[in-house]
Amino acid sequence: MSEPASKSVDLRPIFTEIAARLAGFMARVAGYAEDALEPEDDPTRRPSHMMLGAKNTLILQVRRMEYTLRCFILWLAAELLQRAQDEPGFADGLTLTPRVSRPAHPDDPPPNTWMIEQDQALRDALSDRVRLNSFSIATPCPNGTAGKSRRWRARYKYLPDAREIVDASAVLARLARLPKLLQRADKMAERLAARVLHMDGSGSRVFARDDNFSSTLSCHPGSPGSLEPALCEPSGSREQSKKLLERASSPAQKTPLPQLYFEPLIHWLPPDELWRNCADEAERDDLNTLHYRARSALVALGVFPEAEPPDLPEFERFKPPDPPQIRSFA
Repeated sequence: MSEPASKSVDLRPIFTEIAARLAGFMARVAGYAEDALEPEDDPTRRPSHMMLGAKNTLILQVRRMEYTLRCFILWLAAELLQRAQDEPGFADGLTLTPRVSRPAHPDDPPPNTWMIEQDQALRDALSDRVRLNSFSIATPCPNGTAGKSRRWRARYKYLPDAREIVDASAVLARLARLPKLLQRADKMAERLAARVLHMDGSGSRVFARDDNFSSTLSCHPGSPGSLEPALCEPSGSREQSKKLLERASSPAQKTPLPQLYFEPLIHWLPPDELWRNCADEAERDDLNTLHYRARSALVALGVFPEAEPPDLPEFERFKPPDPPQIRSFA
């Protein structure tokens, strides 16, 4: 009897090779940003301005690298979960390390939120650094309850001048964060897998080894464990979808958001905007490959459906009328 692929195949050389190529792509983007920077009047200040056209190009390149990293981390996490399903005892090593905060001293004054925010803003201004939000990997699962659209007429905006010198501190900070994220990709994937396997840092298991992953990790609409209306099955009626949404919105039936759901992976191909922005054929291949590997691994776990949900019209006007209702007059 042959052993599972997770036991017999060592994927570390493949992961190392892909990480090395991603590091090379990041260095190429950093070189482009270095060439596009405008010199500062003060030689002691670090350059952070560039033309608007170069900044827009750099933003797309940074977004593409962040997207590639998300696919890479999700693929790693899916492989860890698959190994936890195949090998007994492997999931016990994927534990969450709870963040331990310093206990409050009895003599400490109560925290003042307003003063802390003002002090942090002053520190950021004096340090000449940009404070970024945390790097998120997953996206919220759609709940089908979109807000009401606001009807308003936008003012006409003139086409901006691509040669205008603008501040690019935020995108430069995101670019500088990329190598750190790549260095911690394995740790982030391990923590992401542990969050799926465990409810919290206490080690309480969400599912046992013999449980079905598809019923535990299903988050795409129309899956057996989902309360959302089906996107890939046109047989469901609007009344059934409405009832399912009412059940999902009730506090008793509300389920936590899945940890592995990344909305672009619904489709087989990466976003066209990011793919067209890449001029290097090798980087395009890696973008397609990581997107495909991440989606295939999550499909195997039941996170996404096998087929891409169709985006087809409903043809409501072509629906035949309802049959007449005949009542007895006796």
